[in-house]
Amino acid sequence: MTTPDLQLIATGDPIRYQAAWWVARLRADDVSELDREAWRAWMDEDARHRAAYQRIESLWSSLGEFAPAPEVAARIEPAADGAPTPSPRPSAQRAARRRGVRRAWGAVAAIVLAALGMALWTQWAAPIEGEVYRTAIGERRTLLLADGSKLDLDTGSAVTVRLLRDERQITVERGRAFFRVAAEARPFVVRSRYGAVRAVGTSFEVSLLAQAIEVALYEGRVDLLSAADASGRDVRLASLVPGQRAEVRGAAFDMKPGMAAGAAMPAWTSGRLQFDDVPLQAAVDEFNRYSRPRIVIGDPALAALRVSGRFRSDDPNGFMDALRVVYRVRETRGAAGERVLRQSN
Repeated sequence: MTTPDLQLIATGDPIRYQAAWWVARLRADDVSELDREAWRAWMDEDARHRAAYQRIESLWSSLGEFAPAPEVAARIEPAADGAPTPSPRPSAQRAARRRGVRRAWGAVAAIVLAALGMALWTQWAAPIEGEVYRTAIGERRTLLLADGSKLDLDTGSAVTVRLLRDERQITVERGRAFFRVAAEARPFVVRSRYGAVRAVGTSFEVSLLAQAIEVALYEGRVDLLSAADASGRDVRLASLVPGQRAEVRGAAFDMKPGMAAGAAMPAWTSGRLQFDDVPLQAAVDEFNRYSRPRIVIGDPALAALRVSGRFRSDDPNGFMDALRVVYRVRETRGAAGERVLRQSN
């Protein structure tokens, strides 16, 4: 990119460029806890900082698998190398620090915005309903929301985030997510077309199923809510305590077997899939969320086979090997390349 291009881009709102710099810095391989402390201090300085960061984060996330591409990283790293990382300091020193790194911040931000593309950047000028975050097949993503809450998105998932004046509202469009909610006065409500969950400060998982949502509570307390009626009102159905799990369908709910004692978060957040005496069909469906080609059960009698084990979500071969050795299941290939499970002769 030429110098005139950089100067042209850098004539916009400086807060946007600071936000873009932080988006790039927090994704760097060498990001440190000092960096994160400085970022949190910057976020706390001004509500406009939080809003700008959240929008850039959303635009970056909307690129999906293209965001971390080597071509993008190659454009960010040279400028990042020349941009000293701010650190928390007294206000006067911080102001001097900012003046010293302003040009470097602008260069990094310009490169990030160029990577995002002008088509995405024009969304700044348009009103939006909420920030949308998505993951592709085989991808997981951790997001830090502007209120300080953390959101882990599993593979093939999508959520819409709305941080309103009186409510922090997340809508699960597909897939599942794990929430670590920052405590504050505004309730944190996770909604779906089948029901909702309300919390203040807690950790819980929400999975969107075919006709319901499944809620698993790891810490704190949550209220299960009915699906909103035509007037937008919902009804409290029950409360969960840590270790409990339930499904919500409209105005009804069912308690399910609890999680393993002492679990702090779902296994999938660390790239693991854990099956405890589940039908083979359920285990296959779970692996199919993470990888291609698909696994298909060729003999209907195998679908009810109960399986247990802990596997890497990115290692379907390990799963298939265990089925062959432990459960005497063989694999063939289908016409479209799918992996077909059949009973051993």
